Amino acid sequence: MNSRHNAVRAGTIAKVVALSLFLGGSGVGYVFQQGQIHRLAEQRIRNESALYELDQARAGLKLELEKGTAEVQLRRNLQKYRSPLAKPDPRGIITLLEPALEPALEPHRELKLVNQ
Repeated sequence: MNSRHNAVRAGTIAKVVALSLFLGGSGVGYVFQQGQIHRLAEQRIRNESALYELDQARAGLKLELEKGTAEVQLRRNLQKYRSPLAKPDPRGIITLLEPALEPALEPHRELKLVNQ
């Protein structure tokens, strides 16, 4: 009866140890996942703020570009810098022809290998 009692006791101890390891591992995994979630949330907030700043900078640059390329602004700059813009002399214009495209290779041409 004593050996049977020891066998029951060893089985019970093994079950308790296995259950403890499972619960402890689950707890450690949960804490790890919560830490990861927290770090990713912080990273997301940083990325969103950087994206907002870049959007603001882009909007400012777009506005600056629109102001700088407006016809009224361009005319003011021409007068301000006294830039004499005029049409170029037709004799000074060189027109280049587009080179002819090479004929494409036959798409279904098969290569035959010769046994040596």
